[in-house]
Amino acid sequence: MQPNRDIPCFRVLGASSPFGSTCMRVGWKATDDGFLLPRSRLFCDVLHLSGTVPANTAVFAAQVAELCGEVGARAVFWSPETAESKSAAEIAAFWQTHHALRVYSPFAIPGAIPVVSDLSGPLPTQAAAAILARAAITEIRNGKAEKRIATSGEIGALIETYRPEIAFSAELAANFFTLHPNDATIFAVFDTEETLTTRVTRAVKNGAAAVFCDICEKI
Repeated sequence: MQPNRDIPCFRVLGASSPFGSTCMRVGWKATDDGFLLPRSRLFCDVLHLSGTVPANTAVFAAQVAELCGEVGARAVFWSPETAESKSAAEIAAFWQTHHALRVYSPFAIPGAIPVVSDLSGPLPTQAAAAILARAAITEIRNGKAEKRIATSGEIGALIETYRPEIAFSAELAANFFTLHPNDATIFAVFDTEETLTTRVTRAVKNGAAAVFCDICEKI
């Protein structure tokens, strides 16, 4: 999954998920009184933090920096609910200046490395890419189309039942198949580890400074 040693690629995991490679763990959430911690504190390279910006920003910033030291994190992926606030920028600057932590965010926090999920073209300078694993089903019946998010179990069950021919879409960088059961048409699109690797490689070629990528469930 690492397309280039100079470009960090972080796998996105739950707080207690076992994984031996470079990863970001989710499960920490800031509150007005500080922040909530998951029970497990496994090693990670990036600590994901969501929620509100606490009133006591100095204590909060120091606590997060200390936690990063405990789990070995070298960066914070921050998604505060009030990203536009002055406090968010001050906290990000504290982490960077006093603890040499990189700060990534999908929001426009001054000084933070922007994270974008629209990978249809070249990325902004020094931006990171967010790549989510896809699994979707579109069902067409009686002239009406309904598209919905699917689970890997649903996709796997369709494959097991109907044994369709699975093809690869270069445009979508995803696998797909089409079925025609009971006067309906079912079109399924899904990712695998191979298609995720393709998307990571494309993101790097489009200028991604780092990549955050889902773990794909086996289908």
